[in-house]
Amino acid sequence: MMAWLDSLLNLACLLLGWAAWSLRGELKQRGRPATLAGTLRPVLVPTARVWFWALGAVGLLGLRALLVWHGGRASEWVPRLDLGVVSVAFPVLPGWSGLGLAMVHAVLSFGVLCTGFWLWMVLLDGLAEGGPAVNPFVQMARSVVGPWRRWPVPVRLLGTPLVVAALWLGMEPVLVALRLLPEPAPWPARMLQALVVGLNAWLVWKPLLTGLLLLYWLNLYIYFGSHPFWEFVGWCGRRLVAPWRRLGFQIRQLDLTPLVLVAGVWGVSHVAEHGILFRGLDRGIPGLAEVYVMLAR
Repeated sequence: MMAWLDSLLNLACLLLGWAAWSLRGELKQRGRPATLAGTLRPVLVPTARVWFWALGAVGLLGLRALLVWHGGRASEWVPRLDLGVVSVAFPVLPGWSGLGLAMVHAVLSFGVLCTGFWLWMVLLDGLAEGGPAVNPFVQMARSVVGPWRRWPVPVRLLGTPLVVAALWLGMEPVLVALRLLPEPAPWPARMLQALVVGLNAWLVWKPLLTGLLLLYWLNLYIYFGSHPFWEFVGWCGRRLVAPWRRLGFQIRQLDLTPLVLVAGVWGVSHVAEHGILFRGLDRGIPGLAEVYVMLAR
């Protein structure tokens, strides 16, 4: 119960922060009014709204920390920071030190959620490249990705592990200083561990790719209307499916290519998470978590 409540509050923090970020972009667009009507618009009102949503997100982070500090001891729940290949437990302690530790967990877990959301937008922005610029979902993805859009799409997608690896190298010393992680490995292995954490971040795309492909497949045979959302799904789905159509996964009028891609995404994700052991042999492909542990030795 506590885990679900903490996750919901973390998601609420993300929504409040996203609202503040979106309004901030709107303020930039209103910097120089182009019309007489634009000069009559009060600038102070949207500025106050930006601060309102931003302070709301900060206040909710403090509420999360208090919830973990009090509720964790009552329910014997131990909050965790799950990064896929490594999971960090935050002990719930009494006193101010316990409250400070709960606040660190709230901030870091919020940062992990924001990074995952940014990764989603990077993928959507890459798939929507060349799409209709007036589509609100295309505009949303572009606004979140920000300066990262200056690079070509392959560089954006393939470079995300390096961004996550850099973030991990900045986060790891904090966790080690708090004695939540053991002493890190020497630098060559430490860099490789960070890269493994970055590669694991690609698994964040699994539910997004699955949802896009399934919605695109349904929209092929069921007309849901001309809403911009379905236009966006159709554009992204065609970009995903186009390179694989020549493999011939069509049965008469039934196109199974999106479903085959869903199975492929889940298969690759399973190998990345758990590895694979070949029967009759003592060897196999280790999962990313196992590779991370091997590099720590």
